[in-house]
Amino acid sequence: MGRPRRWTNERIRSELAEFLAGRDTWPTAHEFRGAGLGALEQAARRYGGCKRWARTLGVKYQARERRTMGRPSPWTPERIHAELAELLVGRDVWPTVREFRRAGRGSLYAAMHGHGGVDAWAREFGMRARRRGDARYWTEERIRSELSEFLAEHRRLPPHSAFQAAGRDRLYHAARKRGLNWWAKELGTPRRMRKAHRPKDGAPA
Repeated sequence: MGRPRRWTNERIRSELAEFLAGRDTWPTAHEFRGAGLGALEQAARRYGGCKRWARTLGVKYQARERRTMGRPSPWTPERIHAELAELLVGRDVWPTVREFRRAGRGSLYAAMHGHGGVDAWAREFGMRARRRGDARYWTEERIRSELSEFLAEHRRLPPHSAFQAAGRDRLYHAARKRGLNWWAKELGTPRRMRKAHRPKDGAPA
């Protein structure tokens, strides 16, 4: 069996145009899946977003909650498998938690924990789940990207406690391997100013 065709903007536009012919509103995810085009819907989400593609192709986009009769749709192993199969089309490596969330699949990630665990589902698709503690996860490119994002919220290099409070302790330790001061200089972030010791009353300055 050959490798899946790669999704490109041209392919997405062509397949969407064919599916949207005669429609004036963007289809639901259920309608995409019913037509056997779940992977196309996921590709549209990943490459620009459904709202942008709807606007480009001249149909109305209306955000819809993934709920039925006011209750969340039940997660079954069959549903998890089907949605993972759509998400993983064209991928060679297992997505990170952040990639699941960016694809609007945070609930899918959570559902895996209640049905065997993320590692088991990754193995089901012949992949290996990546962990934030893995040396292979914390590449220099990833540290640079995540540290830049975190430091954008701070005027100076924050202390360890700030990383912990933001749930970024693993990022802190990954960055320490090269040195936080090195990264601060590399990313143009001022280092923390050390507090000057104030002399006690009566003591010479």
